[in-house]
Amino acid sequence: MLKIPWKNLYNDAVVATLDGLYLLVVPGATASQLRTCPYNAIKYDAAKEERYQQEAKQKELQRIEDALLMAARRGEETGVKLVD
Repeated sequence: MLKIPWKNLYNDAVVATLDGLYLLVVPGATASQLRTCPYNAIKYDAAKEERYQQEAKQKELQRIEDALLMAARRGEETGVKLVD
């Protein structure tokens, strides 16, 4: 059985039971956090998530800009114009 709390992934544990084997999977938790409160070891940080998303978007935009710049340089070398 696999129990995934889709509506509360950051606060509830994902529980997997396999033929009598019980697993508690909590990403990034330390052993002491798990001993004291296993179901709340990881707290969702909205601000941290927003920063992560913004950084990912900025990296993707930079990658696109670099690719366009490289294509434009190649076009100049070959005489092909990308945009009027």
